Amino acid sequence: MLVHTRGLVLSQFNYGENSLVLKVYTEAQGIKSYILEKSKAQKRRANKVAPYQPLYLLDMVTYWQEKYTFGRINECQVLRPFHHTLLHPHKRALALFILEILLKSLKEEEANEPLFAFLVYSFEWLDAASDSQFDCFHLVFLVNLAAFLGFGLTDVEVLLAQSNINEHIDEEHLQILTRLLTCEYDELEQIPNKSKYLLLSILIGFYQINIPDFGTIKSLAVLREIFR
Repeated sequence: MLVHTRGLVLSQFNYGENSLVLKVYTEAQGIKSYILEKSKAQKRRANKVAPYQPLYLLDMVTYWQEKYTFGRINECQVLRPFHHTLLHPHKRALALFILEILLKSLKEEEANEPLFAFLVYSFEWLDAASDSQFDCFHLVFLVNLAAFLGFGLTDVEVLLAQSNINEHIDEEHLQILTRLLTCEYDELEQIPNKSKYLLLSILIGFYQINIPDFGTIKSLAVLREIFR
């Protein structure tokens, strides 16, 4: 069947010698994978159009049959490439971290329009944010994403109990965590890197407890290095 939907590209990887597989979070069908011949992708690049990059927001017409693992993209137009994020080293590091979180978290092959709208809004906000605004973007994002995944964060004590963090959390960080659970992207002031790493470790630990086979985050080392 033909499906017209918007989609956010999460990743691409080689499939055999002649094909690419795109992992896309779609507005109409949730998480989906599409197979694409490399020759077609190369032809688009020759025409200075490369719509299959991670973080691109697409308008697509796809062909999908439930009995197959992969769908096909019949038509594709870039709605938003988030160029500023991709060209800004700090924003790009945050975006790649978020994309890895999404690849490990998004499992449902069904529509979730509020979640899709949240993802588009979040990446639009990051793309437009000034250098002084997005310091804690990833922390606020993880808190808000948890609600859409069904294990919303509303209580600091529950968060700490389910995060595998053994070190003592002092009063200052407890206060930051409390604000973090209810704030918007631009409402949490800049905090020291050491504090960000601690809060991030708590949140990732919480995800590891609540999402089966979540595993480790490979991009975390890059994120810490670039923000050092």
